[in-house]
Amino acid sequence: MALQSQSEESDFFQLPDLLSPRRFALSVMTAQLLVMLLALYTYGFNFDWSGFAKMTIYVQWQVTLSVFILSQARKRINHLSTYSAAAVSYGLLLSTGFVVALMAQWVSNIMGGSSFNGSMLGRNFLMSAIVAGIALRYMFIQQQLIHREKAAVLASLASLQARIKPHFLFNTMNSIASLIGFAPDKAEKMVEDLSALLRESLKGERVETTIDAEWALCERYLSIELLRLGDRLNWTCDFSNLNMGLPIPSLTLQPIIENAIYHGIQPSIDKGFIRVHGEFLDDIVKISIENSQSQTEQSQRSNKGNKMAIGNIRHRIQQLYGDSASLELIDQVDSFKTVLTYRPSCSAALSDLADD
Repeated sequence: MALQSQSEESDFFQLPDLLSPRRFALSVMTAQLLVMLLALYTYGFNFDWSGFAKMTIYVQWQVTLSVFILSQARKRINHLSTYSAAAVSYGLLLSTGFVVALMAQWVSNIMGGSSFNGSMLGRNFLMSAIVAGIALRYMFIQQQLIHREKAAVLASLASLQARIKPHFLFNTMNSIASLIGFAPDKAEKMVEDLSALLRESLKGERVETTIDAEWALCERYLSIELLRLGDRLNWTCDFSNLNMGLPIPSLTLQPIIENAIYHGIQPSIDKGFIRVHGEFLDDIVKISIENSQSQTEQSQRSNKGNKMAIGNIRHRIQQLYGDSASLELIDQVDSFKTVLTYRPSCSAALSDLADD
């Protein structure tokens, strides 16, 4: 996501999807509240339920028709500049209000046998014009707030991601350096893997990627560490209950696996394991990474390791997915488990501004 392009987007008035269930329900409820206020002001304590019903039908018809017309014209309007889009949107709302007012006058004449009432027509049209202007202004201000919030979050995420990439490169280069003296052929193979790994990890500046792409990065990293650690490193992965196309923040799983290797596998002379398990249940992604650890490592863990990486990941997922996200560290004596949970749908407002 490029911040520059998003800044340019904010110069345009983007109509939201007014036919989405949440927005349509909000429009209907807001209109009904206005009807109730108008009815109370008009009738006072001598409330006229018949008049209230007529007001409700009139206003809800106008709201429904306006929402439908704006939704049909939304794609074309969103390609216009701010002033042009606002003018076209307001013109459509005024035209809709005038047509609905004429229809209401016509129905009233037929049912009541009364003559044309220009004063009532003008009053209804003027009220529609005022409410339409307020509604458009509200949508414009809401859009500006969303753009600013999104820009702030993306800037923070980009900063956090920029910190973790040099750290990832530094530790991988250390792994290569440790092999050069006694296993140059393995070091050469590791350099080739690192080139492919960096090509993937440094591709673009995406805040989010897919779980499939993120795990491909992890497999590259594990192949590098397998050359260095040999049969001391054994890893398994089970993503059978997880949709690999779901989003995940870039460079999330790799630093966790790196910590598992440096804390659990590397310090021990015995064979160790890393078990990765993922599942998607009740709209929640849950990925656990468990690694073996010795008793000595278990007692020293709190004084070692890269707490920056874990704190970085926790900060990023909470900014992207809010309260649905957590990163839990579980010390199980013989093993250590890191559990990542989040609700992917919580990032929709950030990743798809056009619908907001």
